[in-house]
Amino acid sequence: MNQLVVINQGDITIAPEFLEKYRAFQAVKLEMDLLEKEFRRDLKKAMEDTNRSSLLLDGFSAVLRKSGTRTQLDTKKLRDELPDVFESYSKTVDVASSLVITLE
Repeated sequence: MNQLVVINQGDITIAPEFLEKYRAFQAVKLEMDLLEKEFRRDLKKAMEDTNRSSLLLDGFSAVLRKSGTRTQLDTKKLRDELPDVFESYSKTVDVASSLVITLE
């Protein structure tokens, strides 16, 4: 089995061929993310301009959700003005570890 990550006497190594593929993948992913952002912007504008709320083409579907409002709690203000209430309604939750990868 081709191992991508190997631990040997406390040292971590990553298969060089994987790093090369990962860099290439990230470059393509970035390009596709930018293309998707542009596509979404253009499609949203086209649907708004034509007053369409949905679109179905060859198995591709898009639904335009109407804008609206949302109510959210200003936790900073609540903490500052009513710290006892804030503390009473606050809860601590476990958060899983995460990994941040940066390519140079």
